[in-house]
Amino acid sequence: MTRSRFLVGKPGRVAAVVLQAAVALWFVASAVGKLIDIDSFEVYFFSFGFVSLSASFLIARLVIVAELVLGVLLLSGIAPRKATVLLLLLIIVFCCFLCYAEWIGRSDDCHCMGALASLPPLLSLLKNAVLIVLLLLLLRVRLYAWHSPWYVLLLVIVVLTVSVFAISLPDNWMFGKDNETYNSELLAVMAEEGEPLQDADIFEGRKVVVMASEGCGNCRMALKKLKAIVERHDLDEDDFVVILASQKSNVVDDGVPMLQGRKYVINNSDFLQLTYGARPIILLMDDGDTVASYHARNIDENEIAQFLKQ
Repeated sequence: MTRSRFLVGKPGRVAAVVLQAAVALWFVASAVGKLIDIDSFEVYFFSFGFVSLSASFLIARLVIVAELVLGVLLLSGIAPRKATVLLLLLIIVFCCFLCYAEWIGRSDDCHCMGALASLPPLLSLLKNAVLIVLLLLLLRVRLYAWHSPWYVLLLVIVVLTVSVFAISLPDNWMFGKDNETYNSELLAVMAEEGEPLQDADIFEGRKVVVMASEGCGNCRMALKKLKAIVERHDLDEDDFVVILASQKSNVVDDGVPMLQGRKYVINNSDFLQLTYGARPIILLMDDGDTVASYHARNIDENEIAQFLKQ
């Protein structure tokens, strides 16, 4: 490696190693934070409309793998200079994405740090600017390096990639279509014989019926996914009937919009009888006949869009 004009001498070398470790740990922490809050990261990326919901599951995990692998390579000294260059390129890509988010007026949490911190795009851009400066500095100093065999590098990449996907397998790889059980007779009574769903028109035309609770994490995630699907495919939210349990929610809003639709609140005991305790339940109903049903993890973006546009 070329000897740098910066951080020379023993104190300088120590400072270089500390800087190398600090930057590496930042990227590892960023990857772990995204993995912890992978659902929100997926929905945030999907909400921009670049790719399908299924593709967003995969891309979100590949971003995490890239940060984690490169951070570990830099931290361990396995190909540290190559890792630094690739991290610099990755940060530049992130900056381009964040500039676009800022340009279109997105001020909600960019999920760049996942569960560890909430940052709007502008603040995350400032954070990335600092990282770019630190990465450029790392390219000018003598990095700690472990000259390991090529198969050690391959092993690190494989182990970390498999670990990420084992911890959080994409929903479309893990969950297929199934039939969600609900009390159809009680739903008919609520919709046809009086309060509280008598004007929901559930049994007329095509409707997406969502049974959820705002205090349920999976329900909130499903409502966020459905909102993103509505915006991407220009669907009418009036075609979505949202039946909510009456329980109070103390969850702090993270800024990601949730489906509103036509909301109807029922008491908790009726909700439990209606759903048999499962939540959320999402139904595609055509003149009262259930065409398809989903839970939070197997929502089919294309099937919902095609169903309402036919």
